[in-house]
Amino acid sequence: MKKIALRSMAVAAGAFLAVSSAVAPAAADTPNIESHITTGSDGVEYKVTTAVDGKPLVDQQGDPAPIREPLAAAPIRETDCDSRSKPVHIRYGNWLLPKDKCYSSPGTKTVAMSGVDWLHGGRWNGSVYYKTATACVVRPFASGERLNFSNDTLCVLSIEY
Repeated sequence: MKKIALRSMAVAAGAFLAVSSAVAPAAADTPNIESHITTGSDGVEYKVTTAVDGKPLVDQQGDPAPIREPLAAAPIRETDCDSRSKPVHIRYGNWLLPKDKCYSSPGTKTVAMSGVDWLHGGRWNGSVYYKTATACVVRPFASGERLNFSNDTLCVLSIEY
């Protein structure tokens, strides 16, 4: 009888731990970025990002597609989505409580946005990387273009002029 009670407590404790570990801590929202610094033929130092959270950055064919940005580049600015500047607009979250984030300057930003429904390029060109089971795959976008997603998780957003 005591063996059964102890076993039930262990099973209950295991279930509690499984449920507890399913809720990701805040630190898990901070992506692990793999990058290195290189000097281009133009003499400018660049940060080259090759992977996010252990997933390589690849194109639609599976070939490496690293992000190369000047080391001295300003970070992307988050802005009001109702702005007249026509920012890059991302809708994410869930159908009941959708959220919007908008960005309005060139550069690259690591994002950990899940439940992405769509992205609209606004007046900007660029590319967005979304997570698959094995990689972060790039999808370029043009000014005014809308990309539809299926509840995907984004890795990186890169905005160009």
